[in-house]
Amino acid sequence: MSQTRISSLPPGVKALSSIEMWERFSFYILQTLLVLYANAASAAGGLGWSAEAAIRISGTYGALVYISPIVGGVIADRFMGRRFAAALGAILMGLGQLVVMIHSTQAFYAGLGLLVLGCGFLKPSISAMVGEFFSESDHKRHSAFSVFYMAINIGGLLGTFLSGFVSDQWGFRYAFLLGAIGFAIALFNLLSASRGSLSQIGLLQSKQQLQALGRLTALEKKRMRVYLGMCVANIVWNIVYALPFGLLTYDAEKHVDNRIAGFQFPVTWYLAFYSVLIIVFSYGMAKGYDYLHSRGITLTLNQKLTGGYLTLALGCMILLPLVYSIQYHPDYMAKPWLLLCFYTIFAISELLTIPVMLSAATQMAPKQYAATLVSANMFICWGLGSYLGGEFGALTLHYSAVRMFSVLIIVSIALAIFHKCYDRRCERLCAS
Repeated sequence: MSQTRISSLPPGVKALSSIEMWERFSFYILQTLLVLYANAASAAGGLGWSAEAAIRISGTYGALVYISPIVGGVIADRFMGRRFAAALGAILMGLGQLVVMIHSTQAFYAGLGLLVLGCGFLKPSISAMVGEFFSESDHKRHSAFSVFYMAINIGGLLGTFLSGFVSDQWGFRYAFLLGAIGFAIALFNLLSASRGSLSQIGLLQSKQQLQALGRLTALEKKRMRVYLGMCVANIVWNIVYALPFGLLTYDAEKHVDNRIAGFQFPVTWYLAFYSVLIIVFSYGMAKGYDYLHSRGITLTLNQKLTGGYLTLALGCMILLPLVYSIQYHPDYMAKPWLLLCFYTIFAISELLTIPVMLSAATQMAPKQYAATLVSANMFICWGLGSYLGGEFGALTLHYSAVRMFSVLIIVSIALAIFHKCYDRRCERLCAS
């Protein structure tokens, strides 16, 4: 994203991006440590769960985090207001991090519950508020979500990098404390923006304003159905997206020699490396979009998703040698290069998928249901995808992981073909 393009965005967009950055910083601290904390022995500060149980709780937590917004988004849209909902969410998630610091299974579940509830209010509200700044036809909408998504990954980079360092040096508890501090900063930034750059953004609409928007038109209903169908197809992508937080982190801990040039690094740094790639590639991709636009070429929603599924298939192909070796040689220790190559390809796939789907949700949704449709995206794509990703990772411990990844590759290619064939029809609908 060029400096000119960023400076042309409303200050409120940049304020919301900073809030999201600190929220993701805190969220990824727990998410990256979840499987390691649950699996680590009690003497090492963990809960002492089995590998299968630890991988499954990672997927289940990820699912619940992204299912809860389907309720939180409706409450924010209709009863609470997106700005207040975002503030409440930050408070609940900060408390959740503090509760998880208590070393017991009961506190662990209670803390995760608070995090799930808080995310339900915060995530859809922040994304929908970004969309409030723009009309449907404003070309700056996609640029704003590119900046917003870059902020997400800056927070993810800081969170994944520091989570491994702090937990290795001082233990899991201090890493979770760091996460709580991040939510406090996010809340402070939101309160500061509420007194300035957000103006009327995120405030609850009056009953008269909601009534003025009227019932959904046939076109609005059709757009929503089309978008929800795209979300269902996107579950496959999110199954793979869940693997780095469960199966791939576990494999990196048990089956990868995490050294480069003699330097031993924490396994969470794979996700930090991934966040760096997202940030770097975000800039390069935005410059590429600008170049194509200057030549009269604009990539459509389905063209980007086609590329996202093709690169997803390529990333899974890269993992196959590692998966094969682990399956047939239980004591196998791999070099880190295959994982690093996978994350490189998958970063490109992510940039062609997640920000595109977020932007499309705020574009295709009726104004009174913006946070609701963002929530539906999270529930269907991320929620179900995270749960199935956890189940997928756990099942690879008992069944043929090679066959399971091969199925993912075939389905990804099929979805790429589907989006390529559906492109013109979807563009006609969006232009209606």
